[in-house]
Amino acid sequence: MAAAQLPPSTPQAQYMTQRVDNFDPQNQGTWKQRYWVNDTHFAGKGKGPLFVQISGEAAFNPIWVVADVESMDNAATFGAVVAAVEHRFYGESQPFGDLSTEHLAFLSSEQALADLAVTIAALKEQYEPTAVVVFGGSYSGALAGWFRTKYPHLADVGVATSSPVLAELDFVEYLQVVTKSLENPLVGGSTACTGAVASATAAIEAALKTDAGRQMLSTKFQTCETLSMQSSAQDVSNFLSTIIGSFMGVVQYNIDNNAFEHGGKVNPNTVASVCKTMTTTSATPLDNYAAVSAATNLAFAPSVPAHAQAFGLRAGAPAPDACIDISYSGMIAQLQNTSLASAAAEGGRQWTYQTCAQFAYFQTTDAAAPAQVFGPASFIPLSFYTGMCADIFGAAFTPAVVKANVAFTNTHYGGKDLAGTRIIVPNGNIDPWHALSVTTPDASRETIVPIMVDGGAHCSNMYPASPNDLPSLTAARKQITNQLGKWLPAPGGATA
Repeated sequence: MAAAQLPPSTPQAQYMTQRVDNFDPQNQGTWKQRYWVNDTHFAGKGKGPLFVQISGEAAFNPIWVVADVESMDNAATFGAVVAAVEHRFYGESQPFGDLSTEHLAFLSSEQALADLAVTIAALKEQYEPTAVVVFGGSYSGALAGWFRTKYPHLADVGVATSSPVLAELDFVEYLQVVTKSLENPLVGGSTACTGAVASATAAIEAALKTDAGRQMLSTKFQTCETLSMQSSAQDVSNFLSTIIGSFMGVVQYNIDNNAFEHGGKVNPNTVASVCKTMTTTSATPLDNYAAVSAATNLAFAPSVPAHAQAFGLRAGAPAPDACIDISYSGMIAQLQNTSLASAAAEGGRQWTYQTCAQFAYFQTTDAAAPAQVFGPASFIPLSFYTGMCADIFGAAFTPAVVKANVAFTNTHYGGKDLAGTRIIVPNGNIDPWHALSVTTPDASRETIVPIMVDGGAHCSNMYPASPNDLPSLTAARKQITNQLGKWLPAPGGATA
């Protein structure tokens, strides 16, 4: 949201001096990290807690410290002062003047957690809160769980929403959950829907075997370049990842009440609408698939951030003349751009680096049908992603190195075996990311509280409440507040 659209009550950004390398005493380089504080609901020093919103892989939108989102609603309930901290290398929190691979060596979750520790220590000294709660969603949800685990003296409670705490090289479960979610009648899915997707996928697989078939697909899916038998395997996978991504994005964010971030513009694409299109009998499943792609990749294109366009949409191409860019070399060139003024600097280059250096989370078609209905392993193989790592960041990022990076991340943080205490872990069961989160209660870790929202999507509990919310989502928000009430102290007291 542009600054002009923010409410007048939005606090101004403040800046915390951080070290470039928190773990090297010989490196004394510093930079300025953005953060925000809203003390509207604060009960006062020694009387109320500090809530900290951890930002993730994008510029922080300060609407989150004034809107009726989860952390702000709970701040009103518990008399908390709310702070939000932008992640290093995103938004205006830039340690360097560019995003060179040499500089990205200082972009890691460990460095981000250390930055957060510095800021929270300073805020604790300033506000003298009764307790500290860290909130995050998606990647920043994992950061919340990890911060509570690694820095228990600075945070008393963590709320780790939709948190992929398990790093995974070949994230085959992603499309398996998408498939299952498209069959879920609670959100408007059906087996007829996934059956139609499977039929369309078979038609795509057959068409890719001939030059005429590839040209037909280019016409139906409105690609910027024409597919042919001379197209590289990477171009084909890039095309497939974009059209399959139509379903991935719809399922992941199904009816999340996030229009407040986009000037009130509501994404009309939902599981129900996609499945209605896919099961229309007046057209073939392939034509219906192309209609879903147009509705998600093209018609809604003006709202897609530039860093997302780098992965499919031609940057800046407005509907209805937008087209799907299938050029792998073009995508790589965008993501190789190290300028802070580039489209990739909005988050695409940085997050791609983090996946190659720490998490992977590579969403392939390696799982066999019928567990996922989006194509054989050859459609989006693991090599497509590991090859990107080397092509963008250099030959040092071999498949073996990327695999080792993922293994170390799980060794460092513990994967799903979070060692911290007093961590709430909400997830939605149609959200593919719940497969990498903590979802099952464990009697040996009773102060880690998983909450599963039946029919819930990615980070759904974090957004403002809506009259259209599922009962399970309303109940989850209440459970989160009740759990915070059990763990937060009475004014002037101590946590349990």
